[in-house]
Amino acid sequence: MNHFDLTYRLAGESDVQKYFERANDPEVRRNAFSSEEITFEQHQSWFHKKLKSDKSMLFLYFLGQDAVGQLRIDLVDDNLAEIDYSVDKNWRGKGMGTLMLQSAKFFAEKVLPEVVLKGLVLADNPASMKSFKRAGFEREEKMLHNNKECFAYYSK
Repeated sequence: MNHFDLTYRLAGESDVQKYFERANDPEVRRNAFSSEEITFEQHQSWFHKKLKSDKSMLFLYFLGQDAVGQLRIDLVDDNLAEIDYSVDKNWRGKGMGTLMLQSAKFFAEKVLPEVVLKGLVLADNPASMKSFKRAGFEREEKMLHNNKECFAYYSK
């Protein structure tokens, strides 16, 4: 399986519930910089702001009809975008994170060629570290973010 087996589309208004359910998955919350559960009202406000922003892109990934994950790219400036993703609990451990990150990297190289993608991964999240590494991102610096130790991964 490779990233060409995956399909993706931009998220729309009707995807708010899908994003909400994945955002509150216990494993996703554990690996997030803010681990508190998110209310639907908080999520809905955040989701609609992201959809309307010209600095954010929200994607849903599929294998056939199965939703396997979601990914977000937030432009920080003309040369840097932060990337964040989560894999559906039924697809974890099957390489989906790597495939999604490869796909996002390919997308960015074509659509945002001057932009470097940056992902922050908690130091105690080896699965995500492995996904970034396998997708061709380089781990560069250890840092604190929201008082949590993490590593930064860059696409170029």
